[in-house]
Amino acid sequence: MSQGLIPAIGSKGKFVLKTPWSLNADAEYICQSLQSFQVLSKTGVDVYKNYYSPKGVPVETYQSDQASGVVIVGLRNSTGSYVFVPSSFILSVPDRSGYAYARRFVTVELGPLEVTTDTTALQNEISQLVTTNFGVNPTLREVELPIEGIVSQTDHEAIVAARRGAVTAPNTVESKYRELQVMYQALLADNQAKDAMLIQAGLIAN
Repeated sequence: MSQGLIPAIGSKGKFVLKTPWSLNADAEYICQSLQSFQVLSKTGVDVYKNYYSPKGVPVETYQSDQASGVVIVGLRNSTGSYVFVPSSFILSVPDRSGYAYARRFVTVELGPLEVTTDTTALQNEISQLVTTNFGVNPTLREVELPIEGIVSQTDHEAIVAARRGAVTAPNTVESKYRELQVMYQALLADNQAKDAMLIQAGLIAN
């Protein structure tokens, strides 16, 4: 007695079935479900009546499969059609020796920002970072979730000041703004020092 071949859920490719079950030899199928006789019976499904009898399979085969722990495998093709077959009637399953692939997503929440904030430069940097690290060209989409209510002028200025103080990346708007502030304060101090020297020399009035 044997369970036959039980594919992993998600297995995709060419399956070969034993008569009286058959599949389109050119079509790919994906394993969508694995259901034991016990679970099906608990949900009110007559396994023999629903799966074996319509194919003309004798009840003795069903009883042997039941004792062996055979499961009902649900296979779906690209058109959405299903074939339900006992695992004892599966002759071969897709080769699983390759590599499993999946579409991957990395999300980044920026937190609350003014709706006028331009993220183009940031998106370009992220895109370049992904390309240089993984060799793929990512698809970036900006999503905006409105915040209920309006931020007051005082809170807005506090948030902006806190953000500017935390920015360390070069060549960003915030870092350039901070650099200009430093340059302005230095120039202002230099001018004040020169003015003091000219006043002390009597060249200009105080």
